[in-house]
Amino acid sequence: MAASKMTDLRVRQGLVELVDQPGPNRALAAWALGKIGTADEAGPLVTLLGEGSPEERGAASIALARLEQDELVEALANRLSKTDEPIESYLYALGVLGHNKAILPIANLMMREETAPDHLALAAWALGRPGDQESCALLQRFASDSANPLTCATVDSLSQLRCPETTKRLVEVFEHSRPEDRCDGQRFVD
Repeated sequence: MAASKMTDLRVRQGLVELVDQPGPNRALAAWALGKIGTADEAGPLVTLLGEGSPEERGAASIALARLEQDELVEALANRLSKTDEPIESYLYALGVLGHNKAILPIANLMMREETAPDHLALAAWALGRPGDQESCALLQRFASDSANPLTCATVDSLSQLRCPETTKRLVEVFEHSRPEDRCDGQRFVD
């Protein structure tokens, strides 16, 4: 944790060494490298994304997103449909990356019937991050009168995108919900 606040080259090199070597601290080192690293240190994270444990792959994906590695979208697109992958981390990483190329893989995940509810909520959140109003129509379909995580994430993304055509639907959602059913403020940490 302390390393994630020190940008010194020696600290970054030490984190790269930890990511490069099998051991119990690889995921944490990847997370810290994502906080303070540079694009020059992305290589070991790419390797970890391909070869690590699920926890390590998840940490590497988030770190690569923070280092603004656009190639991450292609690396994660096919993995979003596999059950043995850290889907939550991948969705968070795609949201942090905020790249328009991420819209299609996220939308595909949202359209699959077997997608878990918590994955849907994260996908709805991530879909709003690239800022592309073409996501409005898909997101609007997931807003309901209930303040569940999916509706709350959807409303958050729709408000980020400022979709004029969704205003009527959002008013309907909130007019029919009781005050105690409305979305509370949320804070997420990785």
